[in-house]
Amino acid sequence: MALNWNIGRIRDYANVCFDRRVFDTPEEAEALARGADWYTDPDDASGRTAKRMSVTTDALIWASLLVGLPEITEKNAERWHRRVAAVEATNTAYRRDGNGEPLYFSLDEVKAHVGLSTNVSRETEAKFNAKIKRWAAEKATRAARAAAAAPAAP
Repeated sequence: MALNWNIGRIRDYANVCFDRRVFDTPEEAEALARGADWYTDPDDASGRTAKRMSVTTDALIWASLLVGLPEITEKNAERWHRRVAAVEATNTAYRRDGNGEPLYFSLDEVKAHVGLSTNVSRETEAKFNAKIKRWAAEKATRAARAAAAAPAAP
């Protein structure tokens, strides 16, 4: 099944969900738009603006698959954040900074995306917690095996 999503109900989604770059000429914007993620902004009559979905918005959309909550609401934003933090702690961060270091979601980033919805299936707390417990055990097993395979310190 395809992952469907809607960002239209996010407050100020045009600014929260998109990165923009304004260039001196339309040709510069078009050159960037030839890349995988960028496109020229159809709302800019000058043709000098390129935009793309923000890395944070894109990552939150994909994270919803493992978080097991199909939308971010005012009521569930803290629970959504707790779940994505658990997923990232037992797997890896969805994003990296410019140096390749993990960049974990903040509660403020999740709250800024209240209104985001996807077609993922809702998971109960019990099912989600069992999944996290299993992933944590698998991560511990991998770490123990790696430590056992490592050469002994002199």
